[in-house]
Amino acid sequence: MMKRLYNIGYNIGHRGAFLILLGMSYIFYGFSFKYFPIHAKTDLGFSLHTWFWIWMITGTFCVARAFGPSDRFAYGLAALASAAWSTRWLIIWIFSSEDHAWSISALWALITCAILLVSTWQEKGCRPKIERDRE
Repeated sequence: MMKRLYNIGYNIGHRGAFLILLGMSYIFYGFSFKYFPIHAKTDLGFSLHTWFWIWMITGTFCVARAFGPSDRFAYGLAALASAAWSTRWLIIWIFSSEDHAWSISALWALITCAILLVSTWQEKGCRPKIERDRE
């Protein structure tokens, strides 16, 4: 039993583990829009119910793709969702009187950068072989 659990963890790797954590945080963040809506002055075309579904679908897809052979699309979708959320708060800050919106936008922009950074990592078994110079 423990060997099977170890093999699952080994097959997921660091990128998959980060994708599971990211997906779960997106799912939990999406639930906040379902039951505790954030009241912003502008919605920019999307209602909070729509954002609920965006976060839930993105989070579920990230968790599911962590176990699959390729996770590129999941990282791209996660980065797109957080970049759109960051842009939303930036526009709210520019066109409304919400003074704290710039900090939320900056935070989500940094989360987007972290997602893009982790998406470039390679797993242990996938590192390119470097030939050493012979003396």
